[in-house]
Amino acid sequence: MATTIDPRFMGAARWTAETSTALSKFGVIPILTDPEDWRSWATFVSTLPAVSALHPPRPVEFATWDAWAHRFNEALRLL
Repeated sequence: MATTIDPRFMGAARWTAETSTALSKFGVIPILTDPEDWRSWATFVSTLPAVSALHPPRPVEFATWDAWAHRFNEALRLL
């Protein structure tokens, strides 16, 4: 089971870095360099085979990274 990182009280860069570390056994995950580009990072992570199998939420359906991150964590609880 992958550890999920609570997105509250942190920015997108820190959350994605910590989440990347937690998911590193499933593939090489790029570093988020621009927090405004969180959807690209989220789309990449969502396409990792182990993650994709859990049908994570689509980043384009969310206005903010943290709303998406919360739903993403819910999907990953089974990983």
